[in-house]
Amino acid sequence: MERREPEEYRNITPYYEKRLEKYKDFPHFLVGFRAGYSMNSAFVVAFASKKGEGFEEWGAEKGKKYYVLELLKVYK
Repeated sequence: MERREPEEYRNITPYYEKRLEKYKDFPHFLVGFRAGYSMNSAFVVAFASKKGEGFEEWGAEKGKKYYVLELLKVYK
């Protein structure tokens, strides 16, 4: 597996399936996450692959599939 920038992983659950189903025809897409509801909360922009395995040293379980999020920019 090619090593990329730091990644985060989201479990493939009904919660994420519902929110990401509109991108099912795209192999990759941009996604944003906010840490809270305040406009001053930290915000992350990530490049998301549909599903894949991650690196154990970055928190993934061996052999488990996730939504893989390559972190692009963090706004504080």
